[in-house]
Formats: sequence, structure tokens, C-alpha cells
Amino acid sequence: MLVPHFGYCACGISEDATYVLGIEQLNYFPHYSSQHGVVTGFAKEFFDEFAKASNIKLTIKPLPVKRLYQNLGAGQIDLKYPSNPNWKSQFTAGQQLYFSKPIVSTQDVSFVRNEWDDENLSHLGTIVGFTIPIGYQAKIKTHELHLTEVNRISSLINMLLIGRLDAIYINREVGLFYIQEHLRKSPQPTIDYQLPNVALDFHVSSISQPDLITCLDHFLKKSETRILQIKTKYNVH
Repeated sequence: MLVPHFGYCACGISEDATYVLGIEQLNYFPHYSSQHGVVTGFAKEFFDEFAKASNIKLTIKPLPVKRLYQNLGAGQIDLKYPSNPNWKSQFTAGQQLYFSKPIVSTQDVSFVRNEWDDENLSHLGTIVGFTIPIGYQAKIKTHELHLTEVNRISSLINMLLIGRLDAIYINREVGLFYIQEHLRKSPQPTIDYQLPNVALDFHVSSISQPDLITCLDHFLKKSETRILQIKTKYNVH
């Protein structure tokens, strides 16, 4: 958490403080990955660059999705990534959330097996704590669609391939990266754009540090060339 400070950077925040950024404790590469305490991916390089450019100390703390919201609501972390104004949690309800400008634009999509018949969708898989699109919610409420939530992308894709799931709802870049790296043999899962898919932006959110959000927005504007280089490296947009 925030440490008492005396010096300030150009954005009016402390240069002597250590800020804590919470990210999802998932292998969500190329966006981010946290395995055995090591954080990698676009988010790691992006936030390292932000901390360096802003002359601040920033610690990245991986947490399970639900605990991220708990810690943010309780003031135990300063920032949360990724965030989106459309994502809701009981742990931050009633509190003022400050959001940065978009950092990444992406899409959550539905992957299916090549031979799948979309008339028989009855089992859907996703990551624990993820927001399900409206197009699926009604069928889940009426029990026409059974939802399975797991903690690993690899588990979801394996369950899809062996027929335990009809579709999985995950991030586009994450799914495509996993397929490219681990499933070199056919048949491979494909995106079905006839099923619910949601375009969204990844932001940073904060309750306690609105000035830090302002500083991040300043970095996004002033460092477009460097940020584009990092995005290109990890094939995110």
C-alpha cells in the first residue's frame, strides 16, 4: 500500500511512495501472466515503462479475480488492471471508481470445435469471475445453458476439445495465442462470431489514487510511440 512520502512527480503524486497494482492471477498471455510469482506479458512491460517514465515505484501484485475486487474495495491495493466500467462487483459497490483512458482494445469471443453444431449449445465454459455477456445470461438463468467456471485457459480448451463443453468464452488474443503455441495439430478451436462476442477496453481503476490515474492518462498521451512498440511486440491493440 501507499507509503508516506515527501517528493512529487510532475503529475502531483509521490516519487517516494510504493504503489501497488493488482492484476488477475492468471496465465492470460499475451496480455499478462502470473506463474510462480513471476509476472510477464504486455502488462508487465507497459507498467514498468509507466513507472520509469513517471519516476514512481510500482509493485505488481497478482491476485485471484474475486480477491482483486475485495482488495480494491478494502483499500489494500492502489490500482486494478484490467478494469472496465461495465464490470460490477459487490466489493466496490457504492464507492467512487476512477478509470484511466483505455490501455488495450480487445474482444471476448466464443471459441467452438470445428465440427460443432450451434443448434445444440448446452454447455459453456469461462474463467472464474468473468462477466458473461447478455446473450448467454438469459439461457443460463432458465437452465437451458450450463455454465462451467475454471481457473485455467488450458483446462477450458481441453474440455472443449474432448466435448465436455460446446463453447468457451474467453479473450480473443489469449485463445489464439494458446492455440498457436500448444495446439499445432488439427482440428483446432475456432471463433464463432454468430455466438455472443463483446468488444471491450482494458482500463486501470482506482478508488484511492485519482491523481495516479491522471498521471497514467498523461503517460498514455505522451508515450504513444513507445506504447505502440510494446503492443506490437505482444500482438495486442
